Amino acid sequence: MLVKTEELKALHKYVLKSIETIKASDNSNSEYLFDLNTIDSNLSLLLDLHDSEKEIELTPRDKQIKDALKKYKTERGKEDAKVFIKDLTSSVKDIIEKISKLDEKAKDTPHGELYSNIHQRLEAAENALYEIIRLENDSRALKEWQSKAVNMHLSGAGAALGRAKSERKAIAARENGKKGGRPRKEASKKTSQAKKSPKKVAKAKGK
Repeated sequence: MLVKTEELKALHKYVLKSIETIKASDNSNSEYLFDLNTIDSNLSLLLDLHDSEKEIELTPRDKQIKDALKKYKTERGKEDAKVFIKDLTSSVKDIIEKISKLDEKAKDTPHGELYSNIHQRLEAAENALYEIIRLENDSRALKEWQSKAVNMHLSGAGAALGRAKSERKAIAARENGKKGGRPRKEASKKTSQAKKSPKKVAKAKGK
């Protein structure tokens, strides 16, 4: 099994960091710590012997290193996906804001049916984008998106759409809160002619 030297160096850093984390923990696992120290020693020896080489051949004797490498790749994959979604979310929010502005602009058309068709498509695009935003706080959904093709038109689309709309309302509420909350409604103007109660009307007729 050929492995890039740089990848093994990255694994070595990961192992050393794991050792430090376990030592700093109150409930340290001595058996796991022993295994990590063994992997650390084996990696150090392997890298010293093949430091000038771009790739290193792992033999059956390097089973611990192979297992550690597999675990490291899995963990790194999860973290890379989270970082990617976090960076992407900011851009997605900008796109949603532009879609909202497009919808406001489309309202100016005097053709009601035309606006209705445009609005439906803009709303569909907006809801689909909110599904991407949801991934930032939903690790289960993120894992699903990483493992298979997720089609919005499947039976779960209705639920997905409902979650997207709820997320949209939540984000709008947060943004509103930053601006000081929803503005108070102006008190309705009093009518010039106040309504008279039946008793007052009867009293006025008696006069």
